Amino acid sequence: MTKNLICFLILMFLVFNVLVLPASAESMIDNLVKFKTAAGLPGSADVTPVNIVIAVINTILGLLALIFIVLLIYAGFTFMTAQGDDKKVTKAKDTIRNAVIGVVIILFAYIITNIVFTLIFDVFKR
Repeated sequence: MTKNLICFLILMFLVFNVLVLPASAESMIDNLVKFKTAAGLPGSADVTPVNIVIAVINTILGLLALIFIVLLIYAGFTFMTAQGDDKKVTKAKDTIRNAVIGVVIILFAYIITNIVFTLIFDVFKR
């Protein structure tokens, strides 16, 4: 428990120093570009605040999809090992139902986000 907490605090300290402490958005973007080139990450060198927001949203949605898959595997394992126990079967079915509802909400959030960004970009292009 303490090792996990210490690792989490160190990670948050590093993230805070890289992303939050820079005085302006330009220096933050410069730091991200330097990090990207130093890490040898692929992609365009054009790092704008809009691209950063889009990347963050895509990352969060990817993590949520991973959580969905893990929940389905867990619920399937619980269902298969229930051995006729009604409580375990009900718990597994509820977990599957809740995971599917969560994915539907995630998909709607993704669609709404894409629509909003498309509308915003269309307004700025005019």
